[in-house]
Amino acid sequence: MRKTPKLRFKEFSGDWDEKRLGDLANLTSSKRIFASDYVSEGIPFYRGKEITELKQGKQPTDILYITNEKYDEIKSSFGVPKKNELLLTAVGTLGNSYVIRDNTPFYFKDGNLIWFQDIKVNANYLDLIISSEKGKKKILDSAIGSTQKALTIVELNKLKYKFPNIEEQEKIASFFSLIDDKISLQSEKVEALKDYKNGMMQKIFSRELRFKDDEGRDYPKWEEKKLNELGDTYTGLSGKTKENFGVGEAKYVIYKNVFGNTIAKEEEVDLVEINEGENQNKVVKGDLLFTTSSETPEEVGMISCWNYDIEDLYLNSFCFGYRLFDLEQYSPIFIAYLLRSKGYRRKISILGQGSTRYNISKTELMKMKVSVPNIEEQRKIVGLLLGIESKIEKEQEKLYFLNEYKKGLLQQMFV
Repeated sequence: MRKTPKLRFKEFSGDWDEKRLGDLANLTSSKRIFASDYVSEGIPFYRGKEITELKQGKQPTDILYITNEKYDEIKSSFGVPKKNELLLTAVGTLGNSYVIRDNTPFYFKDGNLIWFQDIKVNANYLDLIISSEKGKKKILDSAIGSTQKALTIVELNKLKYKFPNIEEQEKIASFFSLIDDKISLQSEKVEALKDYKNGMMQKIFSRELRFKDDEGRDYPKWEEKKLNELGDTYTGLSGKTKENFGVGEAKYVIYKNVFGNTIAKEEEVDLVEINEGENQNKVVKGDLLFTTSSETPEEVGMISCWNYDIEDLYLNSFCFGYRLFDLEQYSPIFIAYLLRSKGYRRKISILGQGSTRYNISKTELMKMKVSVPNIEEQRKIVGLLLGIESKIEKEQEKLYFLNEYKKGLLQQMFV
């Protein structure tokens, strides 16, 4: 077994020492906070969700709070988290670690998080090693339980990792901190472009922003139409069993592709077996695809445009298709952007019905009215939004490669 990493700073040599987590830090939890202790404002009270958000460089959302008095009581009697200590998610999403960056007051939920106190190594290095692919696998493999997995202090204390001396730990941690800074800046660039796109969509579809024709003249007023006046619907695959999927020569558009993309991705399809003479509806270029159900009403009825020529293409059973009558007067991509805009998403989500899972009625959706400009203005709007999306994709690709670069280094710089 290797005692040194494949990739190493040249000024360091010698073997790395294997140590137990329990010998490197005091692993503990917080004191119990009850639901009756929650207040509308005060000291933030974090669960695993908020720590995961912080790990991803995001500001936590939907935060719970406890009073300043409760926090001070806990601080004086038991202590509170402080700078350069570490928290690890222990239930739900397991194994997300976060190094506390400063002494801003907060507290956290017992059982949800494991608290690393009195850390005897570089905290940022420890975070790196347990976040690496091999390091995190050890943590996940230590989880107990069958249906609801959880991490325990007892099992984590037993885990062994290899460590260099403190100087090398600090050098590695500082190096990865520079990479993380680049990733953070690139993430901010991507989010800024997404915000810009959403802002432009809001202005366009509220008609605060209007285009002019090539002669500088205003385009005509937008016309109001019901969706059933613009096109007709068709169903996705029916009568199929799980044995029919993943085999055969035909392809179908998967649910995730429809849900996640304004313009569906050509590669996000899978195989399906279609027998000769079988009566199934095909997807063709220019078709619009809707999800029929979701776990929340806000996510029901998501639309995507299929913009490619592929023979023998079908639609998954949990979606339905919508085909415009006149592609010379109505742009499918424009309709997809329109129905993904904030105002129309609000209207569509109201149509979602159900208790545990929400479904949308095609009949009711087709009665919905939409405001549409003439085809020339539609094309200008589509051109603008596609241009912004192209920039977003390029910046997302840069972000992807930065993360892959970090991932590759983590694999080579740790034992």
